[in-house]
Amino acid sequence: MQSNAIQGIVETHVGLTKPLVEIDNLHVHFALKRSSFSRAPAAVVRAVDGVSLALERGEVLGVIGESGSGKSTLGRAIAGLAPVTDGEIRLRGTRVSGLSRNAMRPHRRSIQFIFQDPHASLNPTMTIGAAIAHPLQIQNGKGYRDNLAAVEKVMQRVGLAPPERFINKYPSELSGGQKQRAVIARAIIGGPSLLIADEPISMLDMSVRAKILSLMIELKNELDLTYVYITHDLSSARYFCDRIAIMYMGRIVEQGTTLQIFNNPKHPYTKALVAAMPHQDGHQREPLIRGEVADAAKLPSGCAFHPRCPVAFSPCGWQAEDFNALVERWCTDTDRDFESIIGNIEQRGSIVDISFCDEAQARSLFERLQAETLADPIWTSLVNKEARGSVVSLTLHQPSEPAEVPSTAGFVRCHLHDNRFSTIQTTEKVFR
Repeated sequence: MQSNAIQGIVETHVGLTKPLVEIDNLHVHFALKRSSFSRAPAAVVRAVDGVSLALERGEVLGVIGESGSGKSTLGRAIAGLAPVTDGEIRLRGTRVSGLSRNAMRPHRRSIQFIFQDPHASLNPTMTIGAAIAHPLQIQNGKGYRDNLAAVEKVMQRVGLAPPERFINKYPSELSGGQKQRAVIARAIIGGPSLLIADEPISMLDMSVRAKILSLMIELKNELDLTYVYITHDLSSARYFCDRIAIMYMGRIVEQGTTLQIFNNPKHPYTKALVAAMPHQDGHQREPLIRGEVADAAKLPSGCAFHPRCPVAFSPCGWQAEDFNALVERWCTDTDRDFESIIGNIEQRGSIVDISFCDEAQARSLFERLQAETLADPIWTSLVNKEARGSVVSLTLHQPSEPAEVPSTAGFVRCHLHDNRFSTIQTTEKVFR
């Protein structure tokens, strides 16, 4: 019979051990304040909207997305710094989401946070030594002098050497890179298992960034650390991460190994991000993604990325706002006055009504609009159209939420890779 130790080794090698962190259908919503005179319910921002992840011990998971994608909120929720609306976060199999402050305290030493701005994350009135010692004092209840040896040791390890040169200095006396080393020292002094690094190099000079990433890799190998690396910088993620999750509007739209994400991206958003990576000479390869990130309090129907997607098609979720944006672009391109042409664009279920100011020219204006913008993917959603006086009513394809489709070592949320819509894609390619 195998001993327990041998059995543990066998389980580790065949991948039967539990992940360090498990995230199951996580939601983090924030209610916006509304006017005291308004009767409408307060709008809700779905900062994290149904995220599921598993993080193995010793792994570096990169979470990538534009500003407003929800990646920082996800990191803060894992660390217990943002309230969880629904779903679970488990650390070594134990649920840590939804715990009270006191109940969470024993778990905090296992999860530490490296913030984006080292200037703001250090107390300007505390010396570097006192700032680094502070979390250890909270954990063991000892005074600063009792923890001094541990402080000097960790300062030496992160490159603040010799320690006596820095230990009594204040943050204002250190460079940006030195401050971030102090922040890292403060994060690791208590012996955590997981570090959540939120844009840890974005506020640093280019000459310092590679050194900080190299330090984080060394610490990972020496201390058996696990990282959640939050960034919008794909180049650093490619260098640092084992696996990558691409976030857009609170959801993970693609997940896979770093090699897969960069060599064979599946989601149109991922493809656009990778295509926009600069060359070594600093020149950008492709134009940035068109349009702006949607309002987080009013998410688009269907796929949240569809208003900006160049290959969107009928089930992706077109709505009145998309047609409004299309008409505005058309008016700008053809030097027309939007307000003198369009009275209103509104939606009734799956029907969008476009009201023209001139009833006599309504049909001809619509036909010109459609003919001159036919290459736009929005027209793939059109099922039927009907003109009544100054109003042209468009019946649209029913929107559909993208499902999670397995891919090599990960998944993608995109209708283009869903077999349920393959027939629609083929038909639309023929007629477009």
